[in-house]
Amino acid sequence: GDALIFGPETRGLCAEIREKFEDRCVTLPIRKDNIRSLNLAVSTSVGLYEALRQQNFKQMQLLGELHRLHWKE
Repeated sequence: GDALIFGPETRGLCAEIREKFEDRCVTLPIRKDNIRSLNLAVSTSVGLYEALRQQNFKQMQLLGELHRLHWKE
């Protein structure tokens, strides 16, 4: 099984976890000139979305209403 671990917004994951799982840790790139940090809820959403995307959204495709909307430029 897989697990997603997120650290506190103020400091991220502790060094012990980062060192133990160094080959599996990822960071979300942000523009440092405009943004100080990402909210934990936003980071968690991005991580979960990417994990589900890599699994082809099994049992989640076309559920809900958003897939029917057509966005205007």
